[in-house]
Amino acid sequence: MYADDILLLSPTVSGLQNMLDKCAEVASILSLEFNVTKSQCVVIGKMCKSEIMPMNLNGNDVIWSWR
Repeated sequence: MYADDILLLSPTVSGLQNMLDKCAEVASILSLEFNVTKSQCVVIGKMCKSEIMPMNLNGNDVIWSWR
């Protein structure tokens, strides 16, 4: 089973991390895996130039895209 093009939107970094944690929890129940090497986080707005801690999905960092 494959799932492509999932988009999570959050107004806060902590909210995004909570959503990633929930995705990992549900994926584990459904025996699915996320490929963090093909995943990225993007900042839109005032914080786009700020240094932000990496997001975490199943113990792996999800990189921030600055493009």
